[in-house]
Formats: sequence, structure tokens, C-alpha cells
Amino acid sequence: MLAQPKPLDWEWILRHALWSPQAADCAKVDVVDMVLCEGGTPTHYLFTAANGSVAARPGRVSLADGVREDFERLALGALGVAVAAGGGGGGGVQLEELAGPDAPVCLVHKQGGDVLGLSLDKFHALCKNGPTAEMVAVQACVVRGGSGALNEDGTENFAGLRHEYSLNAVGGATHHSYRLGVASGTTGASRLPRAAEVPCHDKVATDAMGRNAQALVSRYEARRMRCCAFCPFFVVFGLLPLFSRARGCE
Repeated sequence: MLAQPKPLDWEWILRHALWSPQAADCAKVDVVDMVLCEGGTPTHYLFTAANGSVAARPGRVSLADGVREDFERLALGALGVAVAAGGGGGGGVQLEELAGPDAPVCLVHKQGGDVLGLSLDKFHALCKNGPTAEMVAVQACVVRGGSGALNEDGTENFAGLRHEYSLNAVGGATHHSYRLGVASGTTGASRLPRAAEVPCHDKVATDAMGRNAQALVSRYEARRMRCCAFCPFFVVFGLLPLFSRARGCE
């Protein structure tokens, strides 16, 4: 490749690759529900519609109205507790009883790529006070009991799977998938660092991750850019991986 790759960060992906007001330009990605924020104001509630494309709820977005209930319902769903949409309050009480007061209920994505997990109390405070200017998205947390994966700096990764998309020497696309938080060479609990990862051999999961990664790459390349490398992270909710975030692309 002759041109020097230009890195595009997670915020760019959120703003330009996942969703568009034009339905034909929305990525076909299985995404964890999230609320985009700009300058301290919630702007769009993104989710995956029945047709497989990322969509935005119509109308004004308020963390205190609807979002709080939906995120608590999704967190309970990750614990195996089924709650119907619009089923009313009480989810927070169940979450605290089942997961504990410090378990993350939502993830805050900040400018620069940092991700912070918020406990139930802090999530409620966020819903009441609104996002701050450095927040680019607030996302439901469907990783329960800890993902078992750590970042290089020792912070919680909040994901259980990672996918790598890259181009080989002749420009062909290659895909590799990994399970996070699993020490290489072990089959059970390990005292090795939880940042370890092993190749993922679950064909259903790897095919789903590859399909989601390729869909996002296609959105970049629709803008007349060539994607050389892309590293998305996924969480397992139900039976299939859901796209949670990406390290960026170039």
C-alpha cells in the first residue's frame, strides 16, 4: 500500500459508521443498545432493528425517560431474568439483589476512547443529571459477573471477544477471532493474567463477528476509503456476539 494509513478513532466510528439518517447508509450490525451524546446532550438512541440494520429511535432522547428502564432491562436479561419492554420500574432493585451494588449497569464511552463502567447508583445519577461534555456515548452493559478480561493497563475490558480484520500482502481481507480473559493452555480457572486471550473456535461466534466487522468495513469503504485494519470488541448476549465498541480502524 502506497498511502500511509490514517487512524480513525472510536468516536469517528460512532458518528459516521454505525448509523445515518438515510436508512440505506446504516450498518447491518448487531449492536448493544447505546445513546450517542454530543456536548453533554443525548442525541440518538441506537439499536439493531428487526431488519438487521442499526436504527435510531424517533424523537427526543432523555436518559431519565425510557433509557434508564431499557438499560436495566438489558442488564437483567444478561442475568437470565426476562423483563418485557415497558414492564415498569423495579429493575434496579432486582439488579442490586442479583448482581450487587457495584456491578456495572452501563458503560460510558469518553473522548479519547476510555470506557468507564457505572454501578447502579452512579447510573441513576447520570440519568438524573445528564451526560458531561466528554462523554460520546452511554451504552447498556450486558457483561455480568465480569468479562474476565483486562486491558493492558489493568482496567476492566467489558468484552469477552475480540475480532481482527486486516489486509494481507496482496490486499485480501483476513479475519481472526479471539476469546478474552482466557489463559492460554488452560481449561479452567487460572492464576495467569486475565488479559490473556486464545483463538475462538466457535464457528457460530466467529462467523457472526466476521459478518459484523465486514459490515462496518463496508461502511468505511462506501466513503471511498480503504480499511487496512480494524479491531472490534464483542459481548455475548443470548446466543450471539453483539458489537460493543472498537479500538479504531485505519
